[in-house]
Amino acid sequence: MTKNIKPELPGGFQDYLPKDQKIRSNMINNIRDSFENFGFQPLDTPAVERREVLTGGDENFDKQIFGVGIEEEKNKLALRFDLTVPLARVVSAYPQDIKKPAKLYRFGRVWRGEKPQAGRYREFTQCDADIIGSDSVLSDAESIALAYKIMKNLEVGEFVIRINNRKILNGLCETVGFQKQKAPEIFRSLDKLEKIGWDKVKKELKDKGLNKNQLSQIKEFIYIDYDQPIEKCEKAQSIIGDSKIGREGIEETKKLVKFLEIMKIPQEFWKIDFSIVRGLDYYTGIVFETFLKENKELGSVLAGGRYDGLIKRFSNNKVPAVGFSVGLDRLYSGLKNKEENKSGVMILNFEKSAEDKVLETLFKLREENIPSEVYLGDDSTLKGQLSYAVSKNNKVVIIIGKKEISNDNFAVKNLEIEKQYTVSSDDLIEKVKELI
Repeated sequence: MTKNIKPELPGGFQDYLPKDQKIRSNMINNIRDSFENFGFQPLDTPAVERREVLTGGDENFDKQIFGVGIEEEKNKLALRFDLTVPLARVVSAYPQDIKKPAKLYRFGRVWRGEKPQAGRYREFTQCDADIIGSDSVLSDAESIALAYKIMKNLEVGEFVIRINNRKILNGLCETVGFQKQKAPEIFRSLDKLEKIGWDKVKKELKDKGLNKNQLSQIKEFIYIDYDQPIEKCEKAQSIIGDSKIGREGIEETKKLVKFLEIMKIPQEFWKIDFSIVRGLDYYTGIVFETFLKENKELGSVLAGGRYDGLIKRFSNNKVPAVGFSVGLDRLYSGLKNKEENKSGVMILNFEKSAEDKVLETLFKLREENIPSEVYLGDDSTLKGQLSYAVSKNNKVVIIIGKKEISNDNFAVKNLEIEKQYTVSSDDLIEKVKELI
């Protein structure tokens, strides 16, 4: 006899049962509506890419991706680790088909070979929006305004979008005085500040060769604390001094602040924060991360920035770009209220003589695009079928028995308020639409 296999998932992967997936699907629909409201258009790419496309030769990424394919392809193909690199490939591959500036959005699963932990998975869904072909700071402001709109529409509670600029950080490198080639690893350590705190980041930076004076300058910079964003920028300018790239970053950030204020994005939902880095090396300008105020340990749930050099990896042309990803799974795991709204109609099917009427009614409801189903189980009792409808989170049930058929009417029950109505055949559709 064959031994049963334990139905167990590998670490870092998740199943989403119907109740969870219904809420996630509603979140995706909400995000899609926000994307399209801002003028973004849909795009999709395969889950599998050529390994060199994904890594660009960077060994740090190569360690984190999942190889895929038949034996001779395993070192050449891999699962995408984000949706941004495939987007850059597509924009380069179809220059005549994608009119710039282009506003594009995608939904898709991505895979990373990371150690599983709270809010961090090996497979997860991203929802991306990008503006391709515009180097205007207005594009960065548009991205942050869209991020704000999505978070508000999802009703996730209090949140803050924390904003920095990689040009300012590059200016800090010049001021502090360490070799430019060290910048990526220095930034990767700074990117851990929220998770491990300054003392551990300081130790990492010290191990990478920074002296006491350099560490002191970095600490003063990342902990600049003023209520007004322009004051923060001016203080950063005083630390960075004459760095050309740093001054450019400061001016961009001041312009962004002005745009966000004109767009009336409430300041309690965003702040300039010079500790924000974004770990990926392809970012070149403004970067931002979004945190839930009541669940900071979850990490960033929506993040992105400007990546003007990434598309050039695939062509000779420099194409400016800015965008962000919503981490759907992490955001979902951090929601306080995951109660699924009641929806849809179930027609109870407990009377054999009413079966034809049940199907006829089901057809009429669906013709009116009313989400409807009929009870298909083997419980023939009214009580049992009502209980099942409640467990399915249906909002309305329609009861058709001998009494209803003889009187040519329906019993319609709103399960949310536990109220039942007697409705004629002519009025059924209108009443159901009213209740759902």
